[in-house]
Amino acid sequence: MQKVAILLRKASAPNRFRRIILNALADPLLTDCMVASGFFQENAPILVSPDFVAHLAGIAAGKTVTFVGIHSWSWRAQYDQFVNNVAAGCPGLTLHRRRIPGDKWHAKIFIASKASSPVLGIIGSSNITGRAFQELEKWNYEADVVFWYDSDPAVSDLVRRNLVGEGAKDDGTDVVITTYDPNDPLNRGQPLGVRLQQILSEINQRTVPF
Repeated sequence: MQKVAILLRKASAPNRFRRIILNALADPLLTDCMVASGFFQENAPILVSPDFVAHLAGIAAGKTVTFVGIHSWSWRAQYDQFVNNVAAGCPGLTLHRRRIPGDKWHAKIFIASKASSPVLGIIGSSNITGRAFQELEKWNYEADVVFWYDSDPAVSDLVRRNLVGEGAKDDGTDVVITTYDPNDPLNRGQPLGVRLQQILSEINQRTVPF
């Protein structure tokens, strides 16, 4: 079963976008992860890299993470510092950094793969900044869409336990669950993994290492 969850953030916590990403990064079975964001906030007192280091440091061996940015040259220093801090805190991690020529990268995308096959994706409005990614007093209203293979027990558990949990609302208005139907004419018979792989391929084609 291929599932979709629409996340409508209405409070500081729980930040489901954050929790799913960090738990996916910590999962040794998800060996390849891509985090694409126009903004990676790394200016004190708001530092986002410690969140990633805390979840990656213990399981870095054998995992590859690619960070894709940035929206404007003014964010280059923070992006570089963020990636450098993650690299320093996770010496066993295989880390790549990419950007779109001319900058102006504004898409927010997370894709996690198992054995080189995408099994989990997030596309939405949240970026890797304090207001969007962390659970701070000052936070943003956001909307994000999660795609995953519910037939994979490990992936299903990872997603579903982070859709509920401590602090979650119970009025049914901040999470919408539905099913991805590859047989819908607009999906052209393409399963979820194929669609996520297409996104990965396009990002790699449009961006360059730096």
